[in-house]
Amino acid sequence: MQHDYPDKQVLLDVWEVAAFTGEPHGVEGQPLEWVAPRDLINYAFPAANAPIVAAARLPAEYLITPGELETPVLLRGIQTAIAGGIKLVQLRAPNGYDPKYRDLAVDAVGLCAGKAQLMLKGPFEWLGDFPAAGWHMTSAQLRKYASKGRPLPKDRWLAASCHNAEELALAEMMDVDFVTLSPVQATQTHPDAQPLGWEQAAQLISGFSKPVFLLGGVGPAERDKAWAVGAQGVAGIRAFWPQE
Repeated sequence: MQHDYPDKQVLLDVWEVAAFTGEPHGVEGQPLEWVAPRDLINYAFPAANAPIVAAARLPAEYLITPGELETPVLLRGIQTAIAGGIKLVQLRAPNGYDPKYRDLAVDAVGLCAGKAQLMLKGPFEWLGDFPAAGWHMTSAQLRKYASKGRPLPKDRWLAASCHNAEELALAEMMDVDFVTLSPVQATQTHPDAQPLGWEQAAQLISGFSKPVFLLGGVGPAERDKAWAVGAQGVAGIRAFWPQE
């Protein structure tokens, strides 16, 4: 992750280490401490490290719930997905901000408590009603409110749906924690949308400093490819929804 300054560039080179032998130590005498990802938010880091800390706290897969299911089936699916290892869930609101969504959100908060991070959608007036949940903004909300700054404290996740460089720039302005970038490939959910393709997605990610989940025609099989182009991971509906 590269940051430009008036007279120099600083490259923060971050690696995921799957296994090692020996006892790690700072080669220049730096202190070393093992910290669980969820506890990183309790430590003070330079501002440039914020996207790295967010990436370390986020999983590689982001489940977005289907919008056409009856409530009992939807809640059962969320429970099954969490039991299968899903750690980040967006409760999709395909029909706008229906009051019934609020009732469903209450149940989803209970299912995710202590097991997965729930991301809700809706008007900002609802933010105070669900303090345990993060918020995933639509691109329309992003365009409308980006200039007003971040609506949530840093201890709550804030995400946005992005589709181009302009919206990514607005997400930077609003200081979101992560975004979805879509559609990468053709998708059943938005069949008329023009896919970005992997090459353009990689170009957009290269100029963006926040974690990015690629969305649209991707699933677990594309996770390594997403990593290779610089993404945090992949997001999806059908690809991650448990089959009954």
